[in-house]
Amino acid sequence: MRKYGKIISSDADVFSLEEWKTSVRAGMFNEYDGCGYWSKDGEESTDEVFSTRPEDATHVAWYNK
Repeated sequence: MRKYGKIISSDADVFSLEEWKTSVRAGMFNEYDGCGYWSKDGEESTDEVFSTRPEDATHVAWYNK
């Protein structure tokens, strides 16, 4: 089970998993655009979205460069 614990910053754009998957498939985001972390219940993990699986995450907290 993934650990969450950091409150999502107001600087983040938050996407549901479905929104995130659709956006990545459409080419709107990649690992060079910024960084994203799996999130759940308003908290983010330290696991980056392009190097790990979603597991039990419900959202993505995305930070543009």
